[in-house]
Formats: sequence, structure tokens, C-alpha cells
Amino acid sequence: MAAHQYGQGYSERAPVPTIQGYQDDKAQAEKDLLQKHEIAETQKQSAGQSAQGNATEKSEIMDRMAGPKGKPTDKVKNKAGERVVKDPTTGQMVVIKDAEFKDYPQGDALAPESSKKGPATSVPETADSSDPVHTAPTPAHVGNISLLPFPPATPPSMKSILSHLDRLQIAIVAGCAIGWFFTAFGAGWWKFVFRSLLFSALGFGVTTLASLAQRELEKEMERIRIDMHRQRGEKYAPPTPESVEWLNAFIKTIWGLVNPDMFISITDMIEDVMQQSLPGFVDAVRISDVGQGTNPFRIISMRGLPDQPGDKEYPRQEWIDQGTNLLTGKNAQGQDTDQTGDYVNFEVAFSYQALPGQGGDLRAKNIHLLIEFFLGVYDWLHIPIPIWIQVEGIVATARVRLQFIPEFPYVRNLTFTLMGVPGVEVSAIPMLSKLPNILDLPLISRFVKMAIAAGTAEFVAPKSMTLNLQEIMSSAVIGDTRATGVFVIHIKHAEGLSAQDRNGRSDPYIVLAYAKFGKPLYSTRIIMGDLNPVFDETAFLLVSQDEVKAEEDLSAMLWDSDKRSADDLIGRVQIPVKELIKTPNVMFDRTDKLVGFEDADAMAGTLHWSIEMEIRPGDKAPNPAAKDLPPPPPDIDRTPPDPKYTSAILSIVVHQINNLERQNLSGTTGNREGAAGQDTDEPSEQGNNLPSAYCELVINDDLVYKTLREKDPILGIINLKLEELFTESSEITRLFSLQEGIGFGRANISLLLRPVKTDLPRSLRGWDTGTVELLSPVSVEIKDEARQHFSDPKKLTISTTDSNDKVPASEAEVLEEGRVTRWNLDAMRLPVYNRYSSSLTFEVGGGGIGRGKPVALAILWLQDIVDDEETDVRIPIVVGKDLRQLSQNVLNDFTAKTHDYTIAGYLTTRIKLDSGLDEDHEAHAKTQARRHAFETYDHIEGEAQIAEKNSHAMDDGVIDKDEKKAISRAHSRQLHNRQRGIAGFRPYRTLVWMKQGIKSRIIPSKKSTKRDPAVKSEAKA
Repeated sequence: MAAHQYGQGYSERAPVPTIQGYQDDKAQAEKDLLQKHEIAETQKQSAGQSAQGNATEKSEIMDRMAGPKGKPTDKVKNKAGERVVKDPTTGQMVVIKDAEFKDYPQGDALAPESSKKGPATSVPETADSSDPVHTAPTPAHVGNISLLPFPPATPPSMKSILSHLDRLQIAIVAGCAIGWFFTAFGAGWWKFVFRSLLFSALGFGVTTLASLAQRELEKEMERIRIDMHRQRGEKYAPPTPESVEWLNAFIKTIWGLVNPDMFISITDMIEDVMQQSLPGFVDAVRISDVGQGTNPFRIISMRGLPDQPGDKEYPRQEWIDQGTNLLTGKNAQGQDTDQTGDYVNFEVAFSYQALPGQGGDLRAKNIHLLIEFFLGVYDWLHIPIPIWIQVEGIVATARVRLQFIPEFPYVRNLTFTLMGVPGVEVSAIPMLSKLPNILDLPLISRFVKMAIAAGTAEFVAPKSMTLNLQEIMSSAVIGDTRATGVFVIHIKHAEGLSAQDRNGRSDPYIVLAYAKFGKPLYSTRIIMGDLNPVFDETAFLLVSQDEVKAEEDLSAMLWDSDKRSADDLIGRVQIPVKELIKTPNVMFDRTDKLVGFEDADAMAGTLHWSIEMEIRPGDKAPNPAAKDLPPPPPDIDRTPPDPKYTSAILSIVVHQINNLERQNLSGTTGNREGAAGQDTDEPSEQGNNLPSAYCELVINDDLVYKTLREKDPILGIINLKLEELFTESSEITRLFSLQEGIGFGRANISLLLRPVKTDLPRSLRGWDTGTVELLSPVSVEIKDEARQHFSDPKKLTISTTDSNDKVPASEAEVLEEGRVTRWNLDAMRLPVYNRYSSSLTFEVGGGGIGRGKPVALAILWLQDIVDDEETDVRIPIVVGKDLRQLSQNVLNDFTAKTHDYTIAGYLTTRIKLDSGLDEDHEAHAKTQARRHAFETYDHIEGEAQIAEKNSHAMDDGVIDKDEKKAISRAHSRQLHNRQRGIAGFRPYRTLVWMKQGIKSRIIPSKKSTKRDPAVKSEAKA
């Protein structure tokens, strides 16, 4: 059961819904509930579910690791039938179905002579008819006075007219066919073709007009019927106490006064769903205008719901545990507050119907949207197609739970859930809203309806949304981080793994994930050809209430990497999260036997690792026996982070970007002196220069989050230094201006920093991207007994996982009768990504055939180096049978027991790890994430550093040829980054993009032992 919280935003845990995902979920729900006709049977079946087989579980895990597949197209087709789910508001089972217009008050149900009356107007026929297990409007009929007098059923005269129109269409087709038969033949070939086309066009046109007229009459009757329902309700509202017309009158009064900006979040949700579900020939979609009109929603019925029908103890304490079990408070005090006070449950059935008539003035009174679809041809063209969308009708039933507390503002949590996907009817009009709706664009209207259905399906029972009204009304923006702690996991080594390859070895790597969530959260490097790999890596996984309530297991899966086939499972270990969080801030060493997909299936091998649950200061596990609440936490709006805590959880919410607009890069034309420049008009929501924007988050020069698309120019960058940002408070909400891009705008962003009680060494608190600098000569001292292994001691190659450099033999000098070799290096810089799983390797000596394989290695793992500090290192030089295997393992006591090598000497030098990106990384930015991170760095720092360097070109009084080229390259780089010069033309940018794509496909990539971390995204996988 998924429970959402207000302000949560799209994330990896709550991805953007898609129409395809909605269709798949609905199909799965129908399949699961096909044989469930009674609630008791449903509960028995749900209790009897068991684990799936090996093949099924492996397939599911592989699908999760593979990421998104296919396009979210070919969407929703049929309404889902009745199914039994858990109601998040009452905690009981409830029968729900997707809303349909025919279920809501109209026709015979609204006629005065109808015997179907609700619990407010008559005694129910049976006790079960008003049971909360059923939802309004059927079979638990609503108790609204509006059901009594009218509107009447469809009059017989209207039924007669509709049937006459049906017969008219048949008669038109038959008449045209007869006329064609008697006139088309015997007059020549051209007359035959002409008369055939004439009768076909005439028959199709007249039949279409008759069909449109019939459909228009039906829709108009529905509008009139609902409008009569509204008029009758307003007439009878004052003297009828049990009706909800007083509330409808209140809604009608304020509906036209509501600021349309309040609906931006809803339109953004629909826009995100449509963007994720677009066909390939449509580049983007944008909802450029929305209006609620003056025609409001109407409440059809409203009734109270207890947790247990007839429960004498109503209302109960610990109200939230009867529903979603979602504790919005992240600490003990917040959880206790969530379980205090009183609450009420309501069920509300509501509907919306466009006003009768189709004139332009009447359209403005209804809910309407202006949607722009951008058609593209291989990114060469972007043709906007505006579509006017009018909402014809909406029907839905929702259940609401509201908690009351004895503190201002006296309400806390509001939980609501939909009793089925709402029924929606829309019409689409091309190009201009002034045109008559003669086409109704069924494909577009269907696509919009499906997008609304997919978005609202995220709140259909058993899913729900919880709003903390107390925080919203007290202007708390984030309130708290979703994560309540961090797992610090030290992966040491694995022992005795099974061989998965034909050569009797395996290429193991370890993936950490939550077993039910499934998505890989951390992956180690791949160690090639080893059954006893020594990883010695440290991972950090965020822990939230979601993992605790879902009873998640922390899963460590060992896989064998295969280049040409799917990876094979070597074994896995699963530990319940609840077991790991019992003793926080204590590191536990573990040795676990590997199992297969079924826990009973033992696998060869053992995993040695350590796990520690680090919590935030002041947090503790809830104690049910405690009666007194803990002291209130410090006000995050006034208290900066405590400097004694060196690690923290950072929460970022990008609310919206105001006045976003592209710069006018095309310049102006005109011959007169003093022609107008590029002054920008006031921001407009209807301009042609409005971009389809998305966001990417880069932390310490690593791309960690993206929203939707992957390739586009940078509109703007917001560079935030957290040390300066959190000087006065732990939470910041502010407007930040976009800079260093081709756009204007201000982004409204909230940031929250919550410290974590952890004592990490300084070497583990650095950046994951950097550059290794060698600052002194490299000296190699070889033991006398090992000197016979070195036929050419002057050979030296220095490398990281991403780069390497050979030191010329001319730089070497042999000292102390051959025992010491020293290389006098100039400043050498080696860029590195994923520094915490990378090493600095010195390959010493030669003597092999071919390229001259090294005879010894000296390995320094960069996780042991402190950022931006010069460090003198002395590392052992080892010789062995398989140096390639040794270079991937951390050398320690376990490695000495399981691998054959000896220490032949020691290497000394001085190094420094320069944190962050620099110019050296450009040639190694192979992946999309690395290229985007480098482009961001280049805009903020890179261009300034190059300009500073070029500014000293005249220091010697002469600008030589190389300096001129450097200045020219820097100038071209600036123009390209800002789409000026030749880069301002779309065909040129497209050619560059095509060249990059072709190059990445033709040139084979070098196999790497590193697995790049997956960039989180709000797009649904």
C-alpha cells in the first residue's frame, strides 16, 4: 500500500505515473481479484499468499536492475470492475470500482417515483445496504434531498428523436447506395468514378452530421439534467437540513474567487504524466493555460464513516494505525502526536458537468486547459500544436479522515483516498478556442483522459494521500527529511564463491538494495576472475519509515558479471531492517552464508561485512511504555546545523521556477541608428519563447538526480554553497536566480539539512570525483632477493581506473647500486571518477613479451586519502602470478591467505587528491551523467579558470601561436555553451549531437571493472 505525503514531490520512491503503468497496475489488480467475490474470501486469499519460485523471483530482480523498458504508450482501455481493497481511512475492506457517469444521480434514480432512496430519507431495506463496505452513490445510495423531486428521466419524445436519428443514418446510407447503383453504371469510366466519389462523400458527410447531432443532443440532455439537479438543490436547500446544498452554495460562491495558481500542482501532475507517455514523434507537451471557470464542482452526497460500524468505542485512540499506518512525524514526538486527539471519517461523492450550450462565452465558464504538443523531426523542428481542452464532466467518490488536536490550528493530518479512478469526459478542439467543436479530436481527448486517470490512480484505495495541515498552515515547507537514518555498510570480502564461468572463476560484484523495493542502491566494482574477492568498500543507504513499515529486508546480492549474457546470481544475503535498527550507532561485524532465490537453497560462499545504523541526534525508537513526550526538538528555522556532526541528510525540494524564459539569441534587424536592442517584455505565459524545462541536481560535481529528459542546452545554473547557506538555520526556502545559461528566471527551492550521528574518518568524507596529483619524485626500493624479477627497472606506468600515464625511461635514475630507482616527474595529474572504488596503481618493471607486462605492482586505494591535503605515502610493491587480479583487490591479511603474492619492496612519493572536476576530466566524460556534470562545472568554474590562464598570455610581451589557439578555443567554447555564433543554429547543434551518438555506437567501449552509480530520477522505471 502506497501512502503519499503532501510536499513529497516526485522522486525515485514516488516516480511520475505513466499511462502504461496505470494500465499494468489495473490489469494486475483485475487478475488478482478475479475470483474474489466476498470480503472474507479476499482476506483468506491475501493471507495465503506465498513466495514465488526461483525463476519468477530471478526474473523480477533482473527486471528491476535492468531499469526502464519500452515506452509508456498504448494505454488505458476499459474500466476496472468491482474489487475489494483496504480503505486507508477506516482500515476496513471496501468494495470499489472506477467511477462512471451512469452511476451518479440521473435518469430513473432521480425521478420522484423512484423507490430507491438513501439512508437520510428512508429506512434502508437491509442492514447491509448502508454498510461502509459499499461506497456512494451505489449500492449505498446517497442521502441527498436532491434525489427527491427531479430531474425527470429521459422523456419519451427525446428517445423517439434519438431512435429516428439512428434510423435516419441507416436510411441515408441505404439511399446513397441505391442511388449509386442506379446511376453509376453505363455512362463511362469517368462518370462512374465521379458518381462513386460523389455518393460516397454525400453519404459519409450526411451520416456524420446526423451522428454528431445525435451525440450533441445526448450531451446537451446530460448537461440540462445536471443543471436541473443544481437548480432544484438550490431551491430546496434552505428548508432541508439533511441536504448538502448549503455546502454546494458555499463552493459556488468561492469557486470563481479562487486563484487559478492553486491548480498548478494538479496541472503539473497531468503534464508530467503526459510527458512520460508521449509517442516518439512528439518531443514535448506543455499545459500553457488553465482556468477553472465559474461552474463549480457539486457534492452529490456526504456521510460519516466509523472505523467499525456500530463500534461503541468510536472514536478510538491511535487513529492512524487503523488506516494507512503512516506516521508523518519522523521522531518520537511526531509519532505520538500522530496518534493523539480525535478524528472523523467522511465519504464524499462529487460530480462536475459542463454547462449546457457550446458558445465561446459558455466555454469560458467551464474548466478548460490549453495544451501545446511540440512535434519534432529528429530534433530539427519543434512545431507547436495548440489544443483547447474542455472538461465536460467528472465524477468520483472519495473518503476522508481528519484528525483534530487540542493545539492550534486544531487539525493535523488529513488523509484522503479515492474509491476508484474518477470518471472523466473531455473534449479537444484544435488550434483555437473560437472554432466549433466539429471534430472533438478523439485521440487527443482520450490521451488527456488517460493521463488524468493515470495521475489520479496514485490515490485510489488502498493508496492514499496524507496532508499535515498543521505544518502547511504553520508555513513549514519541508518539515523533516524523509530519511530518518543511514545504514553505514562496510563490505569487506567474500570467501569461497562458486565458479560461474567456464574457466573455473567468477567476476563477482555486490549490489545492495531493499528486497521489496528492488532497485539497486549501491554497486561495488567488478573483480575479474576471483573466487575470494576483497572489496573493502563502504556504502551509505538512507533509511526511512517506508522501509520499517513495509518490513523490508536489506539485501546484498553477489552477481557474476557476463559481457554477452545476463549476469548470474552467485548468492545473496537478506537481513530484516527491523533487526538492524534495534541498536543504533553500533557497528556489528557479520559473517553470513550465501543463499539462493529461496532462503532454503544454500549457495557456496560466505560474505564478510559490517553494518551500522546511524540515526539523527535526538531521535530514538518509539517506546510504547513511555507516557511523557520528549522535549521538543530545536526550531529548524532558527537553529543552524550543529558543527560537531560532520555528516548529514540533505533534502531538496524544487517547487517551481517563476518567469522562466529563453534569451533572445537571434539579435535584431534594422538599419537605422539606435535600433532597439534585446529588451525583454514582461513575462508572459503565452509567448513563443517559453522552454520545456527540467532539473538536474549535481552535488560535489556528481550528477545525482534528473527529472525527465537527457539532452538540451542549459537554461540556467544555481550554484549553492551549503556551508554559507546554513549559517543561521537548518531549513532554507528562497528564490534563487538562474545564471550561466541561456535563460532567465527564479527558482523557488527549499533545502533542509539534518545531521546524522556518525563518526566517519576524514578520508570517507571527501568528494567522489577528483584528480590525483603527484607532487614529488617516485622512488622504488627493491629488496635484494627480489631484484632478479626486474629486467628493466626503469619502466613505470601510473594509472587510475579512468586514466593512465607512462613515465619516460629518461626520467629514471638508478641509485644505491640498483636497489633504488627514482623518477623525477613534472607535476602529473590523473583524473578519477568513483574515487571510493578506485585505486592509484604503479606498474613497475617489464620483461614480458608483446607490450611488456609489468612484473610488480604498487597499489594505493584512494579511499584512504584525505581530500586537498598533501600526503607522503609508502606502499608495498608486490609480485605474483596474477597481477591483474591483485590490482583489483585490497591487500590485507585475508588477501595474503587467499592470493599468491610476495612483497618485493616499497614505493614512496607525495600525492594530493584535488577534489572536484577540472579540465582533465573532459576527455573522460563518456557517459551522459558525466558530460552533464562537466558541462555544469564548465559554466561555473571552468571557463573562468581558462580565462584567468589566458589573461597571462601577454606577460612575456608576446602571444605565441599556441597561446592564440588557446584563446580562440576558449572563445569558441563560450559561444557554444551559450548557443551563440554557429551554435545558435539548430541544424549545427543537431549534427554535433548526431556525431556524438554515432561515435558512441561505432567505437567499442573499453571494458571497465567499475559500475557507474545509477542517477536517480522521478521517471517511473
